[in-house]
Amino acid sequence: AIGERVFRPTIAAMLARALFEQRRIDEAEALARESAEIADPGDIVTHVYWRRVSALIHAEHGDHDAAEELVREAVALASETDFVNDQADALVDLADVLRIAGRTTEATSVATDALRRYAVKIHETVLCDVCSAACRSGSAGTTSDSSRT
Repeated sequence: AIGERVFRPTIAAMLARALFEQRRIDEAEALARESAEIADPGDIVTHVYWRRVSALIHAEHGDHDAAEELVREAVALASETDFVNDQADALVDLADVLRIAGRTTEATSVATDALRRYAVKIHETVLCDVCSAACRSGSAGTTSDSSRT
């Protein structure tokens, strides 16, 4: 049905990642390939996901050039979105690919950039929580300092 065509590529890419983390590389590779083949061209998030896991699979096989190309494509696609976590996740995978290729200095720099993005997301989340709590308590825009009269 419609859900099959819409969600299947994304779920396939996510499952590929889970299988990769379990070291079930052949199964992960098959699902990543399926995701790439059936993903809608406009589904940027799915294209980020399958490229990320495919890059790690290539790195695992020692094909560092293909791995780096795929993961840099994922980073570029993620940067076109407002999804800070996806941007940071792609950078973490780039750092892993670079580390596996023996490029530890560059990997450290990329990982630091990923941490900065995660920090931005945490800051935004905390700020939203504080604002929501203030609105719920009815104290938004008021002061509790009675010395100001």
